[in-house]
Amino acid sequence: MSRQSVVTISYILNLSYFKINQTSNDIRQESISLISKLLQHVPELELKPHLHPDILSYFLALEDVVTLRDVVQNGFAKDELSLTMLAEMCVEETVAEILTFLPNLLNQEVIVLNQVLVKLAARKKADYEKPKLADLESVELLAICVQTLVSTSCINQVEKERLCLSFCGLLVKEMKDKETSALLNFIRIIVQTIWVIQGGSSPKSSTDAAIGSSISDEAAAVCCAAWSSFQAAVAQLLSQSPSEDDIRTVLLSLRLLHPSHQKDLVMTMFTNHLQL
Repeated sequence: MSRQSVVTISYILNLSYFKINQTSNDIRQESISLISKLLQHVPELELKPHLHPDILSYFLALEDVVTLRDVVQNGFAKDELSLTMLAEMCVEETVAEILTFLPNLLNQEVIVLNQVLVKLAARKKADYEKPKLADLESVELLAICVQTLVSTSCINQVEKERLCLSFCGLLVKEMKDKETSALLNFIRIIVQTIWVIQGGSSPKSSTDAAIGSSISDEAAAVCCAAWSSFQAAVAQLLSQSPSEDDIRTVLLSLRLLHPSHQKDLVMTMFTNHLQL
């Protein structure tokens, strides 16, 4: 591959990296893959003159990874996490940094970020080799970040929808094969997220709920992915023959949320289950 080709691919990656849409995401992934393959054949290739500094971490050696974002991007490109860098991180100190780069992550990078947080949380529990013990803590931390971002004007409508979609995709992945107690925790996180997106308020009475939703169309659009993950969690929960107390817990949490077609669907799922 000629030097001009490298410059061209780098230029395309620079442009796609800072654009928030599916086409740019696809181009970004392909560009990262092409450059990564090229480096396998020409390891001495100098990328620094051609790439934005925020992008270079995709292609750094593991020992050169510095920040949490670097760990995520490097781990995404190389399918390997920099454990050396993780040893210097503390899960409680990552929220502020995550808020700065989370909206720009690809869907798969959100999954890598969660893997990093799982390892950090597990290490805090002195059980580094059993990350499943810390998977809920990592998801809860990400939920705080997502809820913070979607409730502010720091990111635009498209970014909010994309961020919620990525986070909820992670939730669905992490919920798979979970038992009832874990599913209830995931449902709690989803309800909290929807509640925040809806403005952090609830219907004041059953009369208010019957009149209709008071949330904006923009908030409703951001909620769509969260409602889909809610329905997936409830379907999985109901397949496990939950107790009446478990069902009551979820139904009570639904009272916090404004009425919507998606909420009606969840209620119908429970009604059909109880009628069996």
